[in-house]
Amino acid sequence: MRGFFRALLTGASLTVGAAAWAEEPPVPRMLPCFEIEDVQPDHTALELAGAVRSCVEAGRHGDGMAIFIAFNSYSLFDQQRVRDETAHEILTELNQWIFNGMGKDDIDVLRRHAETLRLGDSAYQDRICNALWAVGPPSYRPSYMIAFGQMPRKGDDDWQVDGFDAEVAWKVAVGEKNRCGDARL
Repeated sequence: MRGFFRALLTGASLTVGAAAWAEEPPVPRMLPCFEIEDVQPDHTALELAGAVRSCVEAGRHGDGMAIFIAFNSYSLFDQQRVRDETAHEILTELNQWIFNGMGKDDIDVLRRHAETLRLGDSAYQDRICNALWAVGPPSYRPSYMIAFGQMPRKGDDDWQVDGFDAEVAWKVAVGEKNRCGDARL
């Protein structure tokens, strides 16, 4: 037992133990701006965040807001499946990164698109919601979020919430949180 406490105080065994289950997120793909109908279940929330910025830089604000809703749905889905609540803090940072450095004009145009979504019952909202219901829940491992967490890990699969139900989580992320009504799955 003395060795354990000595290692704990010096961090020796913790480093070795943590390294065995440290999450190494893959390098995200740099996605260009694309239409919401082209979102894929293997696009990560991190990649979608970059695509939002690409759309705004290309002057495609409507597509940018649509991809932002996809990013939001994917990140809310990930938040429901990753049990380490400290890992969820990465979403605050990603949201800040998406909008950091955008000019007032770009923000104003995005706000107008967001207002259209908030009011509901528009062809724009229907297009976004239909695309998200059609693609279904993400299929990737949320390594970007897992790696950000501070909870000690004991195994490769201990990151996920026990009893996680992907269909229910997707209905919450898309239907409830992003106002896309009843699931069309």
